[in-house]
Amino acid sequence: MEIYKMSKVPSVFNTLQNTVLGLIIEKGESDWGMTSLEVDNIVARQAIWTPLWKAAADDMTKNKQATENRNENQLLYQPALVVVFNRFLLNNDGISAADKAAMGIHQRETTTTPVPDPTQAPRVNITYGEALQLIINMRNAATGKIGKP
Repeated sequence: MEIYKMSKVPSVFNTLQNTVLGLIIEKGESDWGMTSLEVDNIVARQAIWTPLWKAAADDMTKNKQATENRNENQLLYQPALVVVFNRFLLNNDGISAADKAAMGIHQRETTTTPVPDPTQAPRVNITYGEALQLIINMRNAATGKIGKP
């Protein structure tokens, strides 16, 4: 199963949406099964986002209102982009591996690597602190470093 992570950080979201929209404009209709209406809809949302992003990112125009406008628009634009990911981009065999990597789509790991059993027991030192306080320190018995083996 393929997954992606859509960041809520505006700068990271801006980079992602620029990459995704560039690929959608280039390949969305012809290769990925999107209709022209769906492509136009997401492109229109980007057209609203871009000036708001620039106003909030530029030191000359950045202010509280510009940042609020950008954040409010991101709350509308991001779910629309999530719909595009869910309907057209995830698990689509027509999308190349390079394009999926650029859009942050990757396979979920289904296997885990087992952690080997420790070969030595930790050295534990318990001391008394204040009233009703115990201080427990663990060290690797082989190296003497802090932590369990």
